[in-house]
Amino acid sequence: MTLYFPTREDVQGLKVGDYAPDCFGREAEVIEITYSGDDIHGRAYVGYYTAFGSNHGRISMSVKQDCIVSTVRVSDLFTSAEIDGIQYRACQTHGAVPRYR
Repeated sequence: MTLYFPTREDVQGLKVGDYAPDCFGREAEVIEITYSGDDIHGRAYVGYYTAFGSNHGRISMSVKQDCIVSTVRVSDLFTSAEIDGIQYRACQTHGAVPRYR
């Protein structure tokens, strides 16, 4: 399993028709972008819907620049405290802004 930390370009460049992680950690087609912007620390974020199932279903997801993409699979393997620790260590290593202050 790979933990995904999207870059600013990944987040801002996402558009309808692209493939992006769904909440289960699978790549799925983006069918709608619902919101986007920058948080108070200057990190880009985007909320979107991906195609789900064969009956035109959809499921929501969001990602934020330099933050672990949280999926059901990630939550199955790590506790919230472990995810925060991974995020913090990655930020220290790569000079990014920690998710929490």
